[in-house]
Amino acid sequence: MSYYGNEFPDINSIIFAELTSVSQGSGVYVKLLEYEHLEGFIPETEINKYKVNPEKFLKYNESFPVCVLDIDKTKKLLDLSYKKVREEDRDKFKRNFSYIKKFYNIIKELSNIDDTVDSFEYLLDNVFRKVFNKDTLRLEISTESLFLHLIEQPDEIFTEEKFKLENIYKYIKHITDNLAITPLVTTCDFELVVLEESAPEKIIDILTKNINAEITYLSPKYKITVSALHYKTCDDEIEMIKEQIKKNTKGINCILSFGENKIVKQRNIEYKFKKV
Repeated sequence: MSYYGNEFPDINSIIFAELTSVSQGSGVYVKLLEYEHLEGFIPETEINKYKVNPEKFLKYNESFPVCVLDIDKTKKLLDLSYKKVREEDRDKFKRNFSYIKKFYNIIKELSNIDDTVDSFEYLLDNVFRKVFNKDTLRLEISTESLFLHLIEQPDEIFTEEKFKLENIYKYIKHITDNLAITPLVTTCDFELVVLEESAPEKIIDILTKNINAEITYLSPKYKITVSALHYKTCDDEIEMIKEQIKKNTKGINCILSFGENKIVKQRNIEYKFKKV
């Protein structure tokens, strides 16, 4: 079965392989992760130009990007090159493919929820292949962004046009139940000095009146800290707090200045795959 629905990859395209056996003095055989029905062969001359032991570069149980040189459609065997994938691009390809593979495995999970859900092939055709195709691995495409959008907004990909309502509910529930999201944290330092009597009491009033937020007292500056799932939400909340603080200072002789918003902790989203 092919990830993308095409029987063979294109010549010069990048695909992912995994070492299966070494033919001393000849090259190595590999299985193709996106094309399970095909096999690949990498000649020693296409691993490195010095014909060093292939296992110095290619490890068992580790996937790596290769370039398609030729295809024998009768034997279903591909001639591949490891060295034609630039060293500086390999990690980028690996990162991109990791998110394609994650979503492929999520689709596989959805097809096994129970006996009433859609088949794996149907889900591939109507969900996975609508987003990922044989060209998605290109370096300029962020598969991470695609993946995160899909698992955060699954209602956008499961529509009643293609799926029964009861199955849509199962798919969305399965995905959301297995998400582990750590929100991002944004802060904003600011300075506040009250230049009149009863300054401590007035500062407390300025920083608490109609404000539902965490404000850290770090002399001589203060810090607003906001936690949320999205960047805009954090920025919007900080701006609301700033405006309220400004309102709270009306009629009070003071110095107030805000710094820039800073992200101190990035959002992290993980999908918890079922243990097989």
